[in-house]
Amino acid sequence: MVSKKAFQRSSAIDNESKRSFIPARAEALAYDDWYATARGAALFQSEKEAVEQLLRRLPKPWVEIGVGTGRFAQALGISIGLDPSFEALKIAERRRIIAVAGSGEDLPLASERVGAVLMAMTLCFLANPVAALNEVQRVLQEGGGIVLGFMPRETPWADLYQRKGKEGHPTYSHAQFFTIREVELLLDQAGLAAVDQRCTLTLPPSSDIFGAEAVSENIGDSAGFVAILAKNCSRNSLSCETRNGSPDANHLGRRYSFAFRFTSSRKSSIS
Repeated sequence: MVSKKAFQRSSAIDNESKRSFIPARAEALAYDDWYATARGAALFQSEKEAVEQLLRRLPKPWVEIGVGTGRFAQALGISIGLDPSFEALKIAERRRIIAVAGSGEDLPLASERVGAVLMAMTLCFLANPVAALNEVQRVLQEGGGIVLGFMPRETPWADLYQRKGKEGHPTYSHAQFFTIREVELLLDQAGLAAVDQRCTLTLPPSSDIFGAEAVSENIGDSAGFVAILAKNCSRNSLSCETRNGSPDANHLGRRYSFAFRFTSSRKSSIS
């Protein structure tokens, strides 16, 4: 069960994280239900494939930040997910995700212990993206990386959700969309270097064609969903090389229990 005792975070980061979007129960359920529709399922399959092609190149353990209801985590075999929404995490738990309540700007994870971080449609809802990416850089082990999935600004799909936001949509009114170049600059500020990418959703929202779309390495202007793989380059140059081997089990610990950092002022939200 997800505990309702939040982490006690430093005031500077906490002030930023409080402005990050936290969906209410109705919004969490609506988000999850949409992916069960014919069109939602097709888009999800396309986005999942783009993310998976990059994620599977990274060592485990894998953690999703902004796990939401756990759809991506479940489909990709990610066992640990963090989100500020207790309502969304309740659904994620039913999908057998280890649900952790917390802020992306202040991760309750030990340094240099995570092989891969996934952020899928999360960056646009963060109050402080740079702080969150700095935290990702801190928790990644050597050779680790992050896969960022997002809808680039100035593309048909992002334009659609920006219009919805301006019309008062309960979720997308909180979103801030970025161009691909802006995302690369954010990563660079955090000591993370983009090394590969995938894209999909080239058909516009107005299309009547429903079905999973192909994934491409070549990013076109119409690509509605882009996934970027960035490696941790701040410690040494070897960190940017692709690691296909499995991580050492003794280094990682048993059952991922190593990952959570327990102190007198910060406690796990899992009970």
